[in-house]
Amino acid sequence: MAEASEISQSPVDPLHHIASDVSIKLTRENYLLWKSELLPVLKTYDLFNIVHGKELCPRKYMSANKEDENPAYTNWRRRNRACRVLIYATLSEDLWPLLESCSQCAHAMWLRLEEELVAIRRARTRILKVGSST
Repeated sequence: MAEASEISQSPVDPLHHIASDVSIKLTRENYLLWKSELLPVLKTYDLFNIVHGKELCPRKYMSANKEDENPAYTNWRRRNRACRVLIYATLSEDLWPLLESCSQCAHAMWLRLEEELVAIRRARTRILKVGSST
């Protein structure tokens, strides 16, 4: 794996390299496995808090006159974009439509995937339990 500093300091994020750290594409059947591979990658590249909504978007400008853009905002935006690209790069194409309604925030994407895929997993578990009890 590359160093976390590559994301925070490089003008061009090595996203192709980061995505290769996740060996599987997310499908409707493998959410937990995908998540178990992706979370350590997000942590390694200091992206975990963005995806989980713990690091919120800072103010765009340093002052009310909107002359000086906040460097923290610029950095957050770049890292949020890296998260979005990483998520898309590790999704099977049939899941892309799930994210059409999401905002430009990686946290919204994460929540949408979790909501949909955990619900599918729970439904399958219920079906299996009902089937095994008959």
